[in-house]
Amino acid sequence: MRTLQNLGVVSSIAIASVATAQNAVEWRVADGGNGHWYQVVSATGPITWSVAKLAAEAKGAHLVTLTSAAEEARVWAIASAPAAWVVIPFVSIGPWLGGLQASNASSPADGWSWVTGEPWRYSAWLPGEPNEGCGSLSEDRLHYIALGSTPSRTWNDFAGEAACPNYVLPHSYVVEWDADCNNDGIVDYGQISAGDLVDTNSNNIPDCCEQGFDCQYQAVQWRTDEGGNGHWYQAVRPGATVTWLDARALAHSRGGQLASVTSLSEDDFVWQLASNPKNWDGSPGPWLGGRQLPGSSEPGGGWTWESGEPFAWPYWQSGPYNGCGEVNANSLHYFSPDGIAPQRIWNDFPGEQICGPYQFPKALIIEWSADCNNDGIVDYGQIRDGSLADVNGDNILDCCALPWGCDTCPADIDQSGAVGGVDLAAILNVWGTSGGKYPRADINRDGIVDGADLSQVLNAWGPCP
Repeated sequence: MRTLQNLGVVSSIAIASVATAQNAVEWRVADGGNGHWYQVVSATGPITWSVAKLAAEAKGAHLVTLTSAAEEARVWAIASAPAAWVVIPFVSIGPWLGGLQASNASSPADGWSWVTGEPWRYSAWLPGEPNEGCGSLSEDRLHYIALGSTPSRTWNDFAGEAACPNYVLPHSYVVEWDADCNNDGIVDYGQISAGDLVDTNSNNIPDCCEQGFDCQYQAVQWRTDEGGNGHWYQAVRPGATVTWLDARALAHSRGGQLASVTSLSEDDFVWQLASNPKNWDGSPGPWLGGRQLPGSSEPGGGWTWESGEPFAWPYWQSGPYNGCGEVNANSLHYFSPDGIAPQRIWNDFPGEQICGPYQFPKALIIEWSADCNNDGIVDYGQIRDGSLADVNGDNILDCCALPWGCDTCPADIDQSGAVGGVDLAAILNVWGTSGGKYPRADINRDGIVDGADLSQVLNAWGPCP
């Protein structure tokens, strides 16, 4: 960086703590691009390169890497916005980029690399740059710069953590999203933005990747280490409008139930799934598991959750009001009063018979909470991570249908960790009974200890798996 004298610019400025961002843009594959997404983020004041780098990573991205003239042309369309630049006498300071120089570089032009490790095969230096022109401060980071007040598509080496004398640090940076954690050939950021992948904590990393399960299953867990209940939830769009009863049947067919929302914090989590505009699509919002019992007083009597949990935390628009005349509004869904923007309020709605000009919802929220093997972990998650089997794909543990349930060593009657003489003696001592003082001796749970149970012991002899 050339040092311009007598510019009268303060060189020591606090790092900005507030930032605003333009909308991210995609360099579309159909346009010859790489499918990556880019965004310019502007701070309210100067920002160091390292802080910009951390801020980009907090967005699930990285500082932009410009590896070709074509890529830079796409990025320049947003990086050239005047709001991203700081104009001082004779010079305009543009956004930080993802270039950095090794500490052992032998010359100003040597040792440059990208934060991602991509090859340094393209550059667009301002004539005379890089030049290490900042005195005692090493110019080892990259940003846009222009001579004069008009943004220019040229680069400069600059000190990353403190402004050179008579200069200021950039007030903005460019971020790039290129992660494809589910390896489907599409950048995750775009799928999150489109609502095709779920990101409940808004860090631009799909929940499925963070939680370690296959992204084709769009269910997400409200994790106990985040204050949740360990249950799993999924927004489902059947492809057409659906009655509450049919929505319930669909949830049951997948081993779950319509969601029961029993606290504000649970609604916080569920709303992240329900609020996707694709779940509304010109129709009422998704079905929940609330239902009014037949014969209940209208409009607020007899509401219950399908799960049987207490209906103790209603989040109604203004209370249920049974506003469908002769048609009983006996089922619960999310509702938008203006019929346009999804809103986080509840409404009572007819579950089987349409109400006037309205239509049924096109989506539902499924919740999985079953723990049939009583191990304290919701079965759905164990199926998804492959730790327990579900051969028929109904999201119900296969082992729960077995006579001995999910016990991996049912012939270990004394639960010693091995099948041996004690277990054989137990079988013989209660032969012909239902098990008596050794209830586990009726291994196949057919009501009598006999040869079938003896065979189980003999076949499993030795240490339990």
